[in-house]
Amino acid sequence: MEGRQKTLALGQYPQMTLLQARMARDHAKAQLAKGIDPTAAKRGPVAAEGNTFEALAERWFLKHRAKVDPATFRGIMPR
Repeated sequence: MEGRQKTLALGQYPQMTLLQARMARDHAKAQLAKGIDPTAAKRGPVAAEGNTFEALAERWFLKHRAKVDPATFRGIMPR
């Protein structure tokens, strides 16, 4: 996806058998065929909910807004 090669860790030996690893590989290939990034799917829905640095910083700053001078707040959060 996106023109770059990625590595997907499926598990560790001996906790994951060869059969389980092959099944996980096949599942990842099926996801790729559907246009789904297996790495993002493995991370779960939390990664897809806008948990970028910008989103987290904005939520933190809005939570602590009362502690910041209004002029400073407008300079940082112009929206």
